Amino acid sequence: MRGETVVQNLQQLQQKREEILSKIKEIEKDTKGTDKILEALKNQRWYFFKNKKTVLFDKNSGLLWANLNYFPYGEKQEDGSYGSYTYYVNGHIDRKACKEKIEKIIATFDFEGITGFRIPNVYEFWNSLSDRENPFSGIASGNGKGWELKYKRYWFVIKNGSICTKDLDAHL
Repeated sequence: MRGETVVQNLQQLQQKREEILSKIKEIEKDTKGTDKILEALKNQRWYFFKNKKTVLFDKNSGLLWANLNYFPYGEKQEDGSYGSYTYYVNGHIDRKACKEKIEKIIATFDFEGITGFRIPNVYEFWNSLSDRENPFSGIASGNGKGWELKYKRYWFVIKNGSICTKDLDAHL
């Protein structure tokens, strides 16, 4: 009887061993898929958040940007398109009025609970476009020359503490 019990115990242990080995193989198979996903994520720069649709993350800089599919990056026109926030006084850009308007838009826009958004400085802005992989960048639609960000060539940025326009085709 004792021999039978030992044999039964041995068979149960072998069965458990097979089950464990089978689970290890499943985990290894799943891990290979996970490794591929992690490798792809490692090589990706820009991330949209499923639960924060108004925000875009730049892995290289660590900055959160407004998702331009939702952000009102210009004043809404009668035809539904967006113009610019450029205000002129005597033929010159009224930078103070532009900055105040843009800061108000940023302050009142719903970033879904995330705070601290501001007008980017020229270096942050240029860095976000430097590799041309920004999901909103592309060749200018009008003449096919130049570069645009969400169909606009000029953007406001902060440079040396003052607001200025940034031409996407010009160097720093």
